[in-house]
Amino acid sequence: MTGVEILCIILTAIMGVYGAYYVVFGIIGLLHRYHNFAHCEKKHHFTVLVPARNEEAVIGECVDSLKKQHYPKNCYTINVICDHCTDRTAEIARKHGAQIIINEADTHSKGEVLRRVFHLTKKRIRTDAYIIFDADNLVDPDYLSRMNDAYGEGYRVAQGRRVGKNIGDSWVSTCYELFFIIQNNFLNHARFCVGKSSYLNGTGVMISKDIVDRDLFLGRSVTEDMELEANLALSGVNIAYVHEAVTYDEYPLTAGTALKQLLRWYTGQMECLRRFGGTLLKNAFQKKSFACLDKFLFFIMQIVSMVSLGVQILCAVTGAPGINVILAAIPAAVLALAAAVIYLAVTLALVFVLRHFRGQTAAQSLPGALMFPVFMNVWIPVSLMWMFGGAKKYRWEPIRHVRSLNIEDMQHAGREESA
Repeated sequence: MTGVEILCIILTAIMGVYGAYYVVFGIIGLLHRYHNFAHCEKKHHFTVLVPARNEEAVIGECVDSLKKQHYPKNCYTINVICDHCTDRTAEIARKHGAQIIINEADTHSKGEVLRRVFHLTKKRIRTDAYIIFDADNLVDPDYLSRMNDAYGEGYRVAQGRRVGKNIGDSWVSTCYELFFIIQNNFLNHARFCVGKSSYLNGTGVMISKDIVDRDLFLGRSVTEDMELEANLALSGVNIAYVHEAVTYDEYPLTAGTALKQLLRWYTGQMECLRRFGGTLLKNAFQKKSFACLDKFLFFIMQIVSMVSLGVQILCAVTGAPGINVILAAIPAAVLALAAAVIYLAVTLALVFVLRHFRGQTAAQSLPGALMFPVFMNVWIPVSLMWMFGGAKKYRWEPIRHVRSLNIEDMQHAGREESA
C-alpha cells in the first residue's frame, strides 16, 4: 500500500468521524423536546441595544415590535445606536419611541460599536442584562418574557430562535430559513437539551451585565458572536437556547448578497480559529471542557469540508481507496437513479420541514427546497474566495435592508409545536 493510499484512508476515516459527530447531535435534536423554562415572577431589567447604520427603511417597525412586548414597560429600555448614519434613522427611531445613542467614533463593525457602547456605559447604566438585535429585526411580543425566564434560571447568556420575516421572497431567503432551522435545532437545541452550551446567531442575544463588565465581549472581529462563543467557552459560561424567544430577521434575496454575507461569516470564523483555536483545544483536553472542544470543531468545519473535498479528488485521480472505490463498483445507471431518488427525498423532506416550522405551502417552499443543496455547497466558492486573497481584501460593509413589515404580519409565523 502506497503512502498516498494510507493518507487517503486515514483522512477519509477522520472525515467520517467528524461528520458522525454532527449527525449524532442532529438525532439528539430530533428526539428531545425543547427546554421549558420555569416562569420567573421577578421582572429583571433589560437594556435593548439595536446597532443601525442607515436603516431608515426598517428601524421604525423594529422599534414598534419592541414597544409591543408583553413585559412591564419600566423594566426595559430601547436604545438605537446610530452608527455613522447619513439618513433619517435617528429621527425615525426617536419618533417611534427609542432612545438614541450617536456613534461617531472610528468603528468599522457591529462588534466594535457594541464594545464602545459597553465601555461608555459600564459604570453609568444599571441593568441586569443587555439584549442585542439588528435594525431589520422584528421581535416576538413574548421575547423579553421568555428571556426573563431564562435569566431567572441562572443563565447569563442566551440565544433566542432566529427565523426569517421574508422567507418567501426568493429561493435564497427560503434557503436561509432552512439553514437557520438546522442551526436552531441541530446545533443550539441539540446541545442545550443535554446540558451543553449552545451557539450564538448574531442577533436576538441576551448577555448579562456582569458578563459584559468582565470584558468577555471583545467585539474585535466581523463575527462578534463567534468571538464571544469562544471566550465564554474558555471562561466556563454556558449559552442557553430559548426556543420560544423568537426574532424575525430579514434574509438576503440574491446570491450575490448571500455570497457577501457568507464571506463575512467565513472570514470571522477563520479569524476566531486563528486567535482561539489553540487555546480552545488545549483547554478541551487539560480542563476536559466539552464546550471548548465543540467550539474548536465548529471553527475548523470549513477546513474539514475543503480537506474532505480534496481527499476525494486525490482518491479519484490516483485510484487510492476512498468513496470512489465504492462508487466505481456500482453501475452508472444505478448511481444516477439513486442520486435522483435521494435528491427527491431530500426535497420533499425540506418542503415538509418548511410546512411544519413556518406553515409554508408546497408551492412556496419548492424553489428553495430544490436549491438548498446548491446553497449549502456555496461554501466551496466562498472558501476559494477566502483562500485566494478574499480575507486580505475583505472589509466590513452593511447589507441594505428594505423589507418593511410589521410584527402583526408575523403573528402565526415561527410558532411550531415543540418537538
